Amino acid sequence: MHALAVPTHGISSPVVGRLIREAGAPYTVRSAIAVRGSTLGSSDVSQDPDFQILVSEVDGTAVVHVAGEIDLSVRAELARMLAQACAGGRDVVVDLSRTTFMDSAGLHALVTARRSQTAAGWNLVLRNPSASVRGMITMAGLEGWFDIEPGSEA
Repeated sequence: MHALAVPTHGISSPVVGRLIREAGAPYTVRSAIAVRGSTLGSSDVSQDPDFQILVSEVDGTAVVHVAGEIDLSVRAELARMLAQACAGGRDVVVDLSRTTFMDSAGLHALVTARRSQTAAGWNLVLRNPSASVRGMITMAGLEGWFDIEPGSEA
């Protein structure tokens, strides 16, 4: 059984439906652990309505789907969701195919998560990073450090 952590508020149903369809596997709703930043009401959380994170589990691997721009304004939220996914004692895949921009703050969150996973004996893989994200990874000289896998064609 595949489970998808679906927000109960904050992300519109069409967006959730599209992300589920794009994942390409049968899912059942398990719990609400990912929400759009602006609905959390915390000053350190994103106010960007286009930034979204969904966490799913496929065959025992946590898959973190990130859409929108990753910058300093959303870094804390991204880091929190990555830490949650990494805390499960399992491999983690970060799907960056719908990430339109990432600055050094986002890269820092990914580096921290990978270090945490490596120290715990688990893997962190970046799936299908967009051209913008891949450019940031290359510019930082980390293209050989991260495990990067191409995404499936939808």
